[in-house]
Amino acid sequence: MTTKLERWIDVCKIGTYEATFEINVDIIPFEKLLEIVVPRKDDPLLYEGYILNENQLRSIQTLLKQHISIDLKTFTYTLVCASV
Repeated sequence: MTTKLERWIDVCKIGTYEATFEINVDIIPFEKLLEIVVPRKDDPLLYEGYILNENQLRSIQTLLKQHISIDLKTFTYTLVCASV
């Protein structure tokens, strides 16, 4: 049985942990994500959550077909991964 991984960005209102909405990033090749998000030494495959900054979000946005409205005063943007 093969495990499939999905990656997306959880967009959460600051002060909450529940995602207001999600942005699918599965169309971005993993190698490109590694150029944008530097993994922790113990997490080379980006399994853990990574809070994204404005530069990272802008880089990701150039690779997506949808526009990301970046509002770091209201939301946090976290790259997350799960197996399906």
